[in-house]
Amino acid sequence: YSYSSYSSSSSSSLSTLITFEERLNHSSAKQLKISLHRFIEWFLKQKPATKLEQEGERYSEMVYSFLSRMEKSMKVHPLWENLDEFEWQKNKDFLQKYVFNKIFNSIFKTFESKNKDLILKNKIIKLKSFLEFKHLEINEEMIGNKDLICSAIEELNKINEFISPKEKLMCVLNASKILIYLLQSSGKSVAGADDFVPVLIWCVIQSEVKDWNSNVGYMSRFCESEVMVMENVCFFTHLLCTVSFIEIMDSG
Repeated sequence: YSYSSYSSSSSSSLSTLITFEERLNHSSAKQLKISLHRFIEWFLKQKPATKLEQEGERYSEMVYSFLSRMEKSMKVHPLWENLDEFEWQKNKDFLQKYVFNKIFNSIFKTFESKNKDLILKNKIIKLKSFLEFKHLEINEEMIGNKDLICSAIEELNKINEFISPKEKLMCVLNASKILIYLLQSSGKSVAGADDFVPVLIWCVIQSEVKDWNSNVGYMSRFCESEVMVMENVCFFTHLLCTVSFIEIMDSG
């Protein structure tokens, strides 16, 4: 298993973002821009944060149904129709980022997740004060390369920097791939969940990620289905289990 990370941002991405916004602000894209802002305004009026716990899937469908319609309109628009597949995918990603940037505050936290975030934050502070590898039954010989542990934690910390659920998820995947590589480098040809999850628990506790419950709930509800496939689902499920486990750990 080779470690290769997903790049969440780059100078070339910035130039594409500027190009995307320039296209959106072009006079010929006026109707697309109006549709975009009308949807955002309408969506915010729904006050989704008050209903996410019960109707999260419905709100996710609203967002991705609209994005799908926008993408179809963009695809046949002169400003976008001649983009190659690589540039088209980047423009789709920036459309998604644009929308989520506008609606983020209304869908990131629920009343329940706010309370859980605070409880978990306080528990993690206590755990950090005394936790050692032996408490999680981690064999230190298996994780001799502490630099890779630090790299995985740094990847998790990037969750704080991003707004789109896809980019947040990619931080989780990058961290997970580093940990798999670490375990395999120690001689584990196949790193199973019994080896992987304790190390992930350690990294989550040592990370500086804010609002773990809100973050995993947000990713769970709003990551598009085409991203939640294969190993992505596996790694994300491990993260869900990790957060749940930390919630019930004895921090006394």
